[in-house]
Amino acid sequence: MIETEAEYRTPEEASVSFSEAVRPEFARYRTELLKAAPWPPRVLIIDGGTRSQRLSLGLWYAALLNCVSHGETEPCLQCRTCLQIAARSFADLIFLDGSRENIKIDAVRSVLGSLGQKPHGSGKRVILFAEAQKMSADTPHVLLKTMEEPRYEAVFLLLAPLKSQLLPTFISRSWSLTLPWNKQDPFPGQEEMEKELISFLRTGQGWFSLTGSKISAGSASSLFASLMSAQSSALSGHRTTDLEKMFGVFNAIGNRKAYELLEESIRALSQTGPNVSLILNRAALSLYEIVHAKKSA
Repeated sequence: MIETEAEYRTPEEASVSFSEAVRPEFARYRTELLKAAPWPPRVLIIDGGTRSQRLSLGLWYAALLNCVSHGETEPCLQCRTCLQIAARSFADLIFLDGSRENIKIDAVRSVLGSLGQKPHGSGKRVILFAEAQKMSADTPHVLLKTMEEPRYEAVFLLLAPLKSQLLPTFISRSWSLTLPWNKQDPFPGQEEMEKELISFLRTGQGWFSLTGSKISAGSASSLFASLMSAQSSALSGHRTTDLEKMFGVFNAIGNRKAYELLEESIRALSQTGPNVSLILNRAALSLYEIVHAKKSA
């Protein structure tokens, strides 16, 4: 779906779109985007965080690439260009929203046909795919071909919960920015599952009797998201909970393996008819191997 909204009238109204991006905890991500802005990557993937956080930072980045007032600093978020970007009515912002329905190939083709023209303003044309994992099956291949062609000042911005939900060829051609994972509201029994998992990772016992009962894919996804949140906190130096302490002892290789494992587990749960117990058990065994490989190293 290509979305256009009415132009904001005041900076206060526009601040709703940018509110997540300008929070203090996102300063490091804004700094990374500021460094990239003079020579922006052709394709940028923003994953992790929440949908609203990804979208807010994506719109902030579009403002950074087009604001006429920012110079070498952050976008002003108050000029006409920034207000139009906040409203998604800016002429050089093309917004395709997969949160409402799948992004279909016809919508993408209609957008790509305009890329041979120069941007209307002095900045960059930004093609923003919100929830890019919702592209219909034939869409990514058409998009990839266009990404590889030299075009006028256009950049592609792909927002997704996990970059692993996108085609590997997208990832290999992209610069990625991963936001910290946020804890979701726990499901009934999640605290017990986390305790059982920690016990299993220490002793190798007890976990399989728990996963033999009926566990929904949503509950399992929430558990894996909690693990990713704990890993993000541990890597940031916050090691208060038992899960955070567990990730805190991993070396760089162990943390990378754990992150990839959790990503893959969430992706597997998003497929049609997943075997939830198998996915949970495979993840627990792999984490057990990472923990004990660290101890024996």
